[in-house]
Amino acid sequence: MTTRFQTYRLDLAAWLKSSGNLHLDCIEHEGDRAVFVFNDPAAKGEELELQYEDSPFAAFYCTVKSLRRQMDADRNREWRVKNGQYANSR
Repeated sequence: MTTRFQTYRLDLAAWLKSSGNLHLDCIEHEGDRAVFVFNDPAAKGEELELQYEDSPFAAFYCTVKSLRRQMDADRNREWRVKNGQYANSR
């Protein structure tokens, strides 16, 4: 029996794949969500997930998400200003 580790988290899946810690077996779909499935013969997926949380990659991904939210907020604000939905742009 092959042990598998699964995650919905794109950031964790990218780290596991790029670090070479686990081999990505496939991507399954549950409704509109992707499930990243890794071969995990040593059953170390959960331990690796904890290691990931303290990694520079996790901090980087958090910063990317924050910047993305700021970009989206600015784009929405600019659209509302352009379309007369805001009296003040900032």
